[in-house]
Amino acid sequence: MQAVDSGAVVGMKPEFEQNDQGMSTGFTLARWEGAADPAVTYFSHMAPFDPTNLMAAYGESMFAFAVSRNTGRVFRAPLTSESYTIECYEPDGTLYQTIERSYTPVPKTQEEMDEERSIVEQRMLESGAPAEMVNWEPKPNRDAISGLSIDSQDRLWVRRGWIDEPTFDVFDTSTGELLMVETVAYDADAARYWQVSIDDGGILAFSANPPDYPKLYMLEQQ
Repeated sequence: MQAVDSGAVVGMKPEFEQNDQGMSTGFTLARWEGAADPAVTYFSHMAPFDPTNLMAAYGESMFAFAVSRNTGRVFRAPLTSESYTIECYEPDGTLYQTIERSYTPVPKTQEEMDEERSIVEQRMLESGAPAEMVNWEPKPNRDAISGLSIDSQDRLWVRRGWIDEPTFDVFDTSTGELLMVETVAYDADAARYWQVSIDDGGILAFSANPPDYPKLYMLEQQ
C-alpha cells in the first residue's frame, strides 16, 4: 500500500470468495479513505481457486502498480508476456490513458524455470503453506513488465521484464511519452533478482534471492 492525499491509501488486496460453486481468489487494486470498504476500485479479478495449480488461480490477476504522491494517479501493469500495457487512472478511477509498446515474448530457459520453481516453492513452505499446495509451475515466457515506480519528478519508471539487467522505460505520466531508457550499470547475473524501488527519496534495490546475505543498494542516476 501507499499513502496518498488526505490520509487515503492505495493498495493491492488479496481477495477470497466462497459460494456454492467453490472458492475463488484474486487481487483488487483500490483506494481506501478511512473505511473498510474501498472508496474507488481500479481493478479486480477473481478466478476459481485450485490449490494444485496456483499459477492458474492467480496468473490473470497478478499485476504491478505505482501511485503518484503528487497527483494521486494510479498506474497498473498486468504481469504477462502477452502485452506491454500500463493503465493510467485518475484518483477517482477514470482511465485517462493506456500506454502500450510492442513486445515479442522472450522464452525462459529451463534453468530459469527450475530456479523460479525452487525459489517460490521454498518460500511457500517457509510461510507455512501445506505441502499439497506447494506446486508452482512457472510461465514459459518472461513478462513484458516486471515493476512500476514513480520518481520525484512524477515520471513513471517501467522495468522491462525480459532483460536481466535492471532496465527502465521512463514515461511522462501526463502524456504517456517515452522520455528515456535507463539501465543500471551492474553485473547482470547478480542483478537478475533485484527488486528496485524509485520514489521521492531516490532509488534503492535489493536482491530477492541473494547468493550470500541481504544487501541494500543505493543507486544514482547519471
